[in-house]
Amino acid sequence: MILAAVVLFVELDLIDSGKGGWPAHIEAATALMSSLRKQSLLQGHQLDSTLVSLMDIVAAEGLTYRIFGTTISRLDLSWTEYQTAEEAEGLLDVLRRAEAHSYHCCPPAVLEITMAASRLSQQEDDAAKTSEALALLSRASSFPVEEWVHSIRGLSLEEDDLSVRVSLASAHRAAACIYILLTVPDAEQFASAMKITLQGLVHDVARFLAEVSIDHVLLKGTVWPMFVAGAQTDDPAQREWYLERMGTVWAKNPWFCPWGYIRTAFEMLKEMWAVRDKMGTDAKGWNWLQEMRARNEKFLIV
Repeated sequence: MILAAVVLFVELDLIDSGKGGWPAHIEAATALMSSLRKQSLLQGHQLDSTLVSLMDIVAAEGLTYRIFGTTISRLDLSWTEYQTAEEAEGLLDVLRRAEAHSYHCCPPAVLEITMAASRLSQQEDDAAKTSEALALLSRASSFPVEEWVHSIRGLSLEEDDLSVRVSLASAHRAAACIYILLTVPDAEQFASAMKITLQGLVHDVARFLAEVSIDHVLLKGTVWPMFVAGAQTDDPAQREWYLERMGTVWAKNPWFCPWGYIRTAFEMLKEMWAVRDKMGTDAKGWNWLQEMRARNEKFLIV
């Protein structure tokens, strides 16, 4: 019950505006689940399998929120620094065990790459940083999305709309690539050798998201890639499409309540566009992500 209450607080943050106390609530949920597991080991017995499954689902959702939270806001990333490869693999295992229950349909490998890019953003700029960013970009862009979706345990071809999951995962993969290039801008000039451009990635996100119908139960999982790609584009038609699509997720879809964090993302998109447009020709090289992080506000867009 306590675990459910903590997670509910995170959801209430999202319903409100996606600002404020969400980092503390996610940290509390993570600490509580870790405590439950340690207590079970000390007492020499296994937790009930149903409780373990529930904890995995909640833990995976919390980890996903924390990782996406690091992309927009400047947060403490010490929790992402693992002493051993086993600890890092443990994080991925939690995400893998809950893959079938994730409405984001973002591959754990892409989440791990996104988290690595967030860590990279806090390093000093140098040639090694650019090389690391390009390595992450290569890993993300080459990730076999369709193969991953069809390997998820607990899903069926007949009942789980795997094609939509492929589209969602592909959109997250493309958005992660955008994020890497924004995090380490010096990497962009070398990305063309991999046939990757920011403009092409923005187009890819829109193309993949357009394959998800506006009344689909997984539509809520499109917000993060929609925001990342939408903030990057300066094309009026694309901007209009992203705003209309985000507005649909916020207010028109009958499956969900009007999540306040989506409205926050909606307003932030318009604000970033206004800043860029006001700069005119001076906007070349301007980085909306660095602009947002400089504000030191804690936004959660998932």
